[in-house]
Amino acid sequence: MAPALEFMDELLPVRAFEALGISRGLCKILEQDGISAPSDIQRLAIPPLLAGQDLIGIAPTGTGKTLAYLLPIVQALRTGKLIFAKGPAALIVVPARELAQQVAQVLQSLLADDPKHQIAVLYGGTGTTAQKAQMDAGPCVVVGTPGRIQDFYRQEVLVLKQVKYLVLDEADRLMDMGFMPQLRAMLEVLPKKRQNLLFSATFSQRVEEASAEFLEWPVKVQAAKQATVPKTIEERFYLVPNKATKLELLEALWQQMPADSSAFVFCRSRQDANHLLNHLNRVGSQAVGLHANKGQNVRTQTLEQFRAGEARLLVTTDVTSRGLDIPAVPLVFQLNLPLDIRDYVHRTGRTGRAGALGMSFTFIDPGDEARISGLAKLLGHPPTLLPLPEGVPVHETPRAEAIDYERIRDDVRKAADPTFKGAFHEKRTGPKRLAKAKTVAPKVKTGNKPGKRKGK
Repeated sequence: MAPALEFMDELLPVRAFEALGISRGLCKILEQDGISAPSDIQRLAIPPLLAGQDLIGIAPTGTGKTLAYLLPIVQALRTGKLIFAKGPAALIVVPARELAQQVAQVLQSLLADDPKHQIAVLYGGTGTTAQKAQMDAGPCVVVGTPGRIQDFYRQEVLVLKQVKYLVLDEADRLMDMGFMPQLRAMLEVLPKKRQNLLFSATFSQRVEEASAEFLEWPVKVQAAKQATVPKTIEERFYLVPNKATKLELLEALWQQMPADSSAFVFCRSRQDANHLLNHLNRVGSQAVGLHANKGQNVRTQTLEQFRAGEARLLVTTDVTSRGLDIPAVPLVFQLNLPLDIRDYVHRTGRTGRAGALGMSFTFIDPGDEARISGLAKLLGHPPTLLPLPEGVPVHETPRAEAIDYERIRDDVRKAADPTFKGAFHEKRTGPKRLAKAKTVAPKVKTGNKPGKRKGK
């Protein structure tokens, strides 16, 4: 892959979709949905995409990447330039089922007045009957996760001979979640003449290397500095000694919020999320839970409850830190730093979307203290660590929990320094003990056959 041409935000001060080359009909649809002006990533990405170029688009979560690649594709469909009689003209690959559903909703909105253009949404964790029915309708666009796309191709339900657009959305997550084997297998059967689009919130070395396999002479556009928290979000960091005190702090901060507030509450693991959800339900909070171990029907129902305001708190893991379009959530609580420190930006970006104001509260326990330097590097400055608010009870740390924190600190130090032995390492200074000699009983010959005792 040749070096990507780079365009930064200040080079394209265009404000209207029509000036970018989007048709008047699509502009009217956008206006009906309340979208009158393009975001930064849309202003940068749409012109080269309309010109037929491969593209790498880098922009933070929640800045409109989905519309940036869908508008050129839909415009080509509506003008009749794409053929999809024997298979979809566009294949959009995403890492998670919720993101697949979200992309499909935007597509349906853009094609609502054009019934001849159908779409299919393919993802695992649910049955295949409904999805195969969508494929039987002859979709012009398929949106799906790598595993289900591969399954349907092997079953000859999905034909990829006419794909003209290949989109890798949330490409960094696709790489992090180990989908490269499926993507490479997909690459072998796709037509060589196609337009490739790669969108991501970050552009790590791994993504850069992988993009060389998928893109030809790409234009690289970057709407904002990678891994940045929007200035509209206020961040607060608290040092908290243990889990019991975290519950006290969470309840104290939550009680100060307006009655109509809603919030994401991020936990490190599914077990932590389940324990917290049980606690919140016991104290009467309107909370629901969502993590990767939930079934698809439960996940869909949970998101609908949260979007509708029937539940005010969504207790979750990093499965929802990216890819979901849930607007107007003013608060984020992070009960730990994420395992991948880069996900801090994505968690925080769940609030303050589309320029709205938001607040993020992060609880840093003794296990996370060794990772503060990594957080500082990510943010570009050391975080200001606040004391607990007055009146928040501080509980004693149980011994088992204190040992867990020591282990977490050891893991962080070992990752940075492989020679580090850890707090639980015991040095042996004396000579090794000699193993006790085994005593072997002498064999006694008898007249009996093996396995039989005398007298039986």
